[in-house]
Amino acid sequence: FADKRAGEFSELVKTEDGTADQMSRESCEELTVEQFWEKYECKGLPCIITGIPEREAWPAATKWANLQTFFQEFANVEFELGWDDSDASAVSIRLDHFEKYMKEQCDDSPLKIFHGRFDHDKEQLLQHYHVPSYFPDDYMALAGNDRPPHRWIIVGPRRSGSPMHQDPFCSSAWNTLLAGKKLWLFLPPETSPEVATGMLVRPTQADDEAICHFLDILPLQHACSDEQFRPIVCTQCPGDTVFVPGG
Repeated sequence: FADKRAGEFSELVKTEDGTADQMSRESCEELTVEQFWEKYECKGLPCIITGIPEREAWPAATKWANLQTFFQEFANVEFELGWDDSDASAVSIRLDHFEKYMKEQCDDSPLKIFHGRFDHDKEQLLQHYHVPSYFPDDYMALAGNDRPPHRWIIVGPRRSGSPMHQDPFCSSAWNTLLAGKKLWLFLPPETSPEVATGMLVRPTQADDEAICHFLDILPLQHACSDEQFRPIVCTQCPGDTVFVPGG
């Protein structure tokens, strides 16, 4: 993979960098909370809001923008990578070991940190950011101690990503990027699972990893001219916050 598909991915990145976003992009300097509600949230439309970490004075805006600082500060702290298939137990790794993996890996779909528990050594991370002013309502907080997982820190190398998925609780979400770039693919909520996952066009040997979706499945879906397939593709840059509407 590292010899062939990584090169294909690099070409894809160049193409996407030169393509205008298919999603609305707003500056937090100009977009009010009321305008966000009227234009996007009440209509269930996704958007990108730029500049929130800087405008709302997140310590993370400067502290985490340099990943090396993050790796040094939490070098000996363990973060979750995922779950063991045999017993569903969490699999963790020390951050300094993950940093080494990030620099040396050549996997087709690399591992990424996906951590949702902010206790002990990681509790201080909660002081480095806060919920953006555009999202004041948090109805899941009413569940108290029964609340499902609702916040994560994600760190991944080039080519890492998530397969096509839908929030199991159909809740809205926001995602702020501090370093690197992230390529997104959105589909309308009425899109059938077969179309969303590419099952109708996916080659037998292909899997559902994010990189395969962009390199293999997405071009095939475009070629089919299926009216059900109405994708929105966008690139998230440092300082960008992506709003993902519920559903």
